[in-house]
Amino acid sequence: TTLKLIDIAEQSVDIKISDYIGANYKKDMLYQNAFHPNKCIIWECVRRLFGMIDVSTEDVELLEEESPLHIHQSGDVPIYPSVVRGLKLEFAGREKKYEVLTGSGIEYMTFEEYTEHYVEYTRKAIEILKMW
Repeated sequence: TTLKLIDIAEQSVDIKISDYIGANYKKDMLYQNAFHPNKCIIWECVRRLFGMIDVSTEDVELLEEESPLHIHQSGDVPIYPSVVRGLKLEFAGREKKYEVLTGSGIEYMTFEEYTEHYVEYTRKAIEILKMW
């Protein structure tokens, strides 16, 4: 359903990537969260833009290799293991490390580490609220 909605939304844009999303949504983590595409989506848009203006895609590969690790600071939303199983996501195994924005910056965590981090964060937040 979502892919059909993307097809409809793309009718008015010059660079369409719904085919890329459809072919890769189980193989790559395409979005960091509901509002932020992951690097692979951004670079696919760059490739297609370069193709429209007749710039070699080799130039895109070079740019991609030299780009910073994080396009923006946000962090992934870890995917529940039951969702991984249900959608048969190939990229999100038990040892998958998610990019998580913490108080000390970006850290990479498995789903289990993320849940432990979230519990500790929530516990500390409750303690701080009690002090008010």
